[in-house]
Amino acid sequence: MTSTHHNLPTLRPAQLEVDGAVLSACFSGDLTEGVVATSAATLWHVDLAKRSRTALLSAHPAPVLALAASPADASLVASACADGALRVWQVSAGEVRSGYAP
Repeated sequence: MTSTHHNLPTLRPAQLEVDGAVLSACFSGDLTEGVVATSAATLWHVDLAKRSRTALLSAHPAPVLALAASPADASLVASACADGALRVWQVSAGEVRSGYAP
């Protein structure tokens, strides 16, 4: 494997599989961990340094189109779903802190 950025190894798709195409992603400032949203409407916490991924406990009912990390608290990520639902996730706990459903 070769390093491409911040001394992270290059990962091939088979090395860190999720349940669908990645539609959106947001990562920590050092790019070692983040959250990805798939076409299967699942959010995954991914840790590239450890080569691990964990599905978050609740999923959206439709694909997630956008993710954004909180600039004030790196453990919070907001997600926006195709059905108009919004959620704020406590990533470390894999739980929804707050949300809005149309």
